[in-house]
Amino acid sequence: MPFAYTTSVAADGISSTPGTRLPVDVWSVMVAVPGSNAYWQGTTAASTELVLFDPAAKFTGSAAGKDSAGNAISIAFDYRVDKNNQPRGSLSLRFSGGTATGGNPVWIVHVGSTAIVQTTGKLAGATVTLRLRLDDNGEPARPETFRAHIGSYDSGTVTVISGNLQSHPA
Repeated sequence: MPFAYTTSVAADGISSTPGTRLPVDVWSVMVAVPGSNAYWQGTTAASTELVLFDPAAKFTGSAAGKDSAGNAISIAFDYRVDKNNQPRGSLSLRFSGGTATGGNPVWIVHVGSTAIVQTTGKLAGATVTLRLRLDDNGEPARPETFRAHIGSYDSGTVTVISGNLQSHPA
């Protein structure tokens, strides 16, 4: 779902705008300057990722289910942001491509009952980037879900069959 925000630029070249209505996620942000602008010379900036998080929260758990191809997938993790605002934790992900393990994450997005984590880890001896989205939808009426991306592998949204995802907000 795209969002667009428009803002002016002050004489010192600084500009800002609030990102209202953005739900928790990792967003691709691009700055575009209209060609009719008489003051700015240059090209539109390349897109980058915007990561928002709750620095006092924690996300833990283990869960299993089936990926979008019907294969078994399971995760075990413990992620938090420490008192120095540094992401900490570990992860083990078992899926049809093997077992991926990761240590301290590069970053954690945690808002409400959703966390998105990116970590560098190992899969069959090779270094991989793993991005994991976790949704603690509460027990017992709403199923919890997670989604894993490793290279070209995308689990799709996995409904938890066994285990429990736990969001520990600040």
